[in-house]
Amino acid sequence: MNIQDFRNIFSKSPQVAAVINQLQLNQTNIALNGMAGSFSSVIANAVINGTANSHLFILNDKEEAAYYLNDLEQILG
Repeated sequence: MNIQDFRNIFSKSPQVAAVINQLQLNQTNIALNGMAGSFSSVIANAVINGTANSHLFILNDKEEAAYYLNDLEQILG
């Protein structure tokens, strides 16, 4: 399985579709809880590709933000 297959699988999940739907309805604040590892980056990738808006991701500190950015860069290619 390559990264494109991985992205396609998660971009079609009902949970990602629900997040994208809420964003398209102009819901300004969405919080996702209970995710482990890099799963939030996988969801962020699907949301970024599924919407035309800008997005702001707020993390706890600089180190967490750096890891998150690295995950997104790896997923986005």
